[in-house]
Amino acid sequence: MTQLLRSTSAFMPRLLDGAPSLTARLLVHPGSLVLLATHGETGVDCSPRGDPGQAAFVDDPHTLVLPDRPGNNRIDSIRNILHDPQVGLLFLVPGVNEGFRVNGVARLTRDPAVLERYAYLGRPPVTLIVVEVHEAFLHCARALLRSDEYAIGYESPVFA
Repeated sequence: MTQLLRSTSAFMPRLLDGAPSLTARLLVHPGSLVLLATHGETGVDCSPRGDPGQAAFVDDPHTLVLPDRPGNNRIDSIRNILHDPQVGLLFLVPGVNEGFRVNGVARLTRDPAVLERYAYLGRPPVTLIVVEVHEAFLHCARALLRSDEYAIGYESPVFA
């Protein structure tokens, strides 16, 4: 896993070179939320990815797999990946203040044998988003820490 991590900024002193197990836990933690950013013909899109199980899987030290399960049937991300395969991912894990950022190039697969490996409750995903990782690093916790909305027990006035 340490091969996956590379420094791209002098402002990233807390890279995970010495903690590959932490990286793996961040990526496969049940209940983690993954934000997928893509670019297409009509502009950019950012969509959430989550699963009751894992939202993403480490296929090998340079590859992540995100199952695309049935949802609201908007296929903006899929369409965008076909137009421009560059993607950005942000992993947010409950109880972890840092985000984990991944940038890379995505491809799609609908190979039934591969889809079956990522079945949940006996149902394979519709498609898999396979990301070749070009860079991965922890993102500073400051933004989440400054935002009281993410504090445990916070009740948003919007939903009061």
